[in-house]
Amino acid sequence: MERIVTKRLSWFLETNSLLVEEQTGFRKFGSTNQQVAFLSQSIKGALDKSRILLVVFIDLKSAYDTVWTDKLSLKLADFGIENMFNWFRGFLCQHLCKIRYRRGFSKYGVLKIGLLQGSISSCTHPLQYLNK
Repeated sequence: MERIVTKRLSWFLETNSLLVEEQTGFRKFGSTNQQVAFLSQSIKGALDKSRILLVVFIDLKSAYDTVWTDKLSLKLADFGIENMFNWFRGFLCQHLCKIRYRRGFSKYGVLKIGLLQGSISSCTHPLQYLNK
């Protein structure tokens, strides 16, 4: 089910041009190689014109673990994805966890932030790449 809904969400985002052009990873016919090629071309262009090029690389530690799922749900609603909104909201916001310490376990608690790593839809969900 997750695969079907994620495919439909990707189609919706692409069809309505809701992703920024620079977002190439995790997109159909896109890859991070495109970003490497763009960076290489930018460096060559700056060198050819004797210009300064500033490049900033950011590695977001635990990026999937810190996604604010309530805000993500609101973004889905803002983009008119009402037909998928309830399913995604349930999927994003109903993760239970418990903590094991030595031989004991805590009670179950609901996770308020974070996406499931390894989940099919997690790469599509970081909607900070959206145009609007």
